[in-house]
Amino acid sequence: MEKTTVKDCLRMWWRPMLFVVLLITCFVLIRAYGLGNHIHESQVWIENLGFAGYAVFVLLHVATIMAVVPRSVLSVVAGVLFGSVGGILLVTISSTIGVSLTF
Repeated sequence: MEKTTVKDCLRMWWRPMLFVVLLITCFVLIRAYGLGNHIHESQVWIENLGFAGYAVFVLLHVATIMAVVPRSVLSVVAGVLFGSVGGILLVTISSTIGVSLTF
């Protein structure tokens, strides 16, 4: 049986520990800056826009695709703002449009 050295342990656990640290950091930042309130305000704003809210989101998502900006956060926000099914539909539609315009 091989002995596990400290170096082997560190090599094996640094990624999960980094993930935990990043997760805690995100949670603290969300609490510190009150981002939960901003999400609620965004939901109300989108609801007040009605159908135009969907169009605004699609245009914003298409713009991020064309600007080659990571859009994973915006995809998660779509699920929060429009629900899981609505968010998936909007992200799929806007991703298709954005990629088509890019090429």
